[in-house]
Amino acid sequence: MRIVVAPDKFKGSLPATQAAAAIAAGLRSGLRPAGACPEVITVPVADGGERTVDAAVAAGFERVPVTAAGPAGDLVRASYARRRRGRAAAGARRAGTRQPRRIRRARRRGAA
Repeated sequence: MRIVVAPDKFKGSLPATQAAAAIAAGLRSGLRPAGACPEVITVPVADGGERTVDAAVAAGFERVPVTAAGPAGDLVRASYARRRRGRAAAGARRAGTRQPRRIRRARRRGAA
């Protein structure tokens, strides 16, 4: 038997990675006494909001730190996730609407 646990974050309490780990641990401990030994796979997900980059990194993407313009034009530290081959996977994590130049270029090329 294979069980896939793919939760989003539990806002205000757990990021998706910790939620997936806790659910998987509960399944394993609850099913073991019943004689079942399922393969439990965790795949944290995100809905495109905050922590999307964290979910992508947990799935094997690389975190790329950048400096981006915040809503007032001030510079803020942010990051995006990309596959090892250089394709952008998720937008920068920051307050504001401007995306880092690297992501805009990747989107224009159809890589994101």
